[in-house]
Amino acid sequence: MVDGAFTVEPVTADDPDATLAGGHEALASLVYDGRDLDAAVRAGEVSVSGDDAAARRFLTLFSLPEKVGTATS
Repeated sequence: MVDGAFTVEPVTADDPDATLAGGHEALASLVYDGRDLDAAVRAGEVSVSGDDAAARRFLTLFSLPEKVGTATS
């Protein structure tokens, strides 16, 4: 971290426990909307390789803050 900011860059892990692959919308729906992983795999939108339990744990590591309210005009 430099001056309160950090950079995130995609990298390839040498030996990942699990790999999730799919489009950004499909992956976001798993992480933020709680979409069922099995359903996404069956639909062909996401693939999982490696440790299935690790992939499922990974999906629980992210959350969005509570919505504050709706802006009105």
